[in-house]
Formats: sequence, C-alpha cells, structure tokens
Amino acid sequence: MTTPTTSASRDSRFVPLAGTHNFRRVEGWQTPQGARLRSGALLRSSGLEELTRGDTDRLDALGIARVIDLRSTGECAADPSNWHGAPPPTWRGATCAAAANLATLIKGPPLTLDQLEGELMGVYAAFPIDLASALRAAFDALERDDGALLVHCAAGKDRTGFVIAMILRALGIREEDVVADYLMTNESFADACIRFQKRALLAGMEARTPGAVRLMLSASTSFLDRADRAIIAGWGGMDAYLEEVAGLGRDRRDAIRARLIEA
Repeated sequence: MTTPTTSASRDSRFVPLAGTHNFRRVEGWQTPQGARLRSGALLRSSGLEELTRGDTDRLDALGIARVIDLRSTGECAADPSNWHGAPPPTWRGATCAAAANLATLIKGPPLTLDQLEGELMGVYAAFPIDLASALRAAFDALERDDGALLVHCAAGKDRTGFVIAMILRALGIREEDVVADYLMTNESFADACIRFQKRALLAGMEARTPGAVRLMLSASTSFLDRADRAIIAGWGGMDAYLEEVAGLGRDRRDAIRARLIEA
C-alpha cells in the first residue's frame, strides 16, 4: 500500500475549502509531447454536503458549468450537496452496485483487512461498467460546455479517481501524471480522517477491523491497476473501452483534446 502524505505542505492544485476536503484543480499534467492540460477546465472533490457560503462563493469564481455527482441515490438523499444559491447543472445516475455491496459489508460482520481489501478490489473491477454512464456524461460535458467540469463522490478517491484517470488517459496525458493525480488524494489523508471520523460507521469499522480507515481513505495504485486489468480483460485495451463503453471515438477524442490540451 502507498503511504499517505500527511505533511502540511500541499500541492498548489488543492483548493482549501471549509466544508470539504480533497477539492483540487486537475491541471498542468503533460502529454508525452510536452503539451499540458489547461487550467480551469477540470476539477475534482469529495462530497459537497457541508459547503459553507464562503465555499460556494469560491466555487462560483471557478466557473463551474456542470457537476458529475458519482454518489448513489441513497447517498445523495442522505447527504445532499449544500450549494448556497442555485447549483450548477448536476448529473446523477451512477449505479456502482459493487460499491453499494461494500457499504453493506462494512456494516455487517467483522472483516479481516485482507478481506476488506479484496472487496475493494472487486469494487474497482466493477468500475468500468458501473461508471460507464458517468464517463459518457463527463465526455459530453467536456465536449460542449465552456466552463469547468467538477467530478466528485463521497471521499473523492475511488469513484472520482477512476473517472478522472479515464478522462486524463482519453486526453493523452502521460501515464506517470495520471498516476500522480490519482495518488495526490493521499495529501488530504489527515483531513479525510477528521471529516469521516465524525461518522459512527467509520469509527465502528476501525474498531472491528484495525487499519480499515487507512485502507479505505488512502489511494493505492494496486486498486487502479485492478480496474485497468478489468478493462484489458473485457475490451482488450483502453482505446476500445473508451469507444465502445464510454462512447468516445477518435473524432470526439480529438475534439475534446483540442479544447483541453494546450502547447
């Protein structure tokens, strides 16, 4: 497992907000040819249910044109996003049956850490299907909207991490930068612990399975690799997956790259 960074020194892509953690700009990552993902087009975050008015003012200044909320219907109902004023148009509709099964397991009998890790691997293996509709919505937004796209889930780690990784790959960003963006979640590990320890479920899980909190709130390349293996097994490779399941053929990909990648 990758060791999370807990230093107060944090990448400048992070946007400090009072009511959420792991909110950051996805920008500056490079293609193999040295072109860069432009600033202001793509954002990612954890849940937005505790946003303050000051947070909303800051988000308004980012020019968010659309939100992709990857949480389940139940999560959205239990913890609705707390926009002060009119929120941007928001897509919801991710199924994530595997993630829902994991939540059920967490509430059930104690699991060993290895069992919990195995279940989380299963969640990632299911992401290519579970999050296909979210990817289609994200690419539609990137193709037509002029403002920023914000992608978020509850922790901003797993579901968001997968979707953002797929977007970066579709844009031709070099793999080391895709991985760096995914692992950057670990810089917000301490904040994630503070936020989620307010919830009895997480505290109970840690009591039953020591080490569970670190496993659940840390990003590790082994999980993203599991999703990649599922894509290779099911579709033969990333290009075929993006075209067949996410609706992103070569022409659309080139059009989106032209909008988001700059020399």
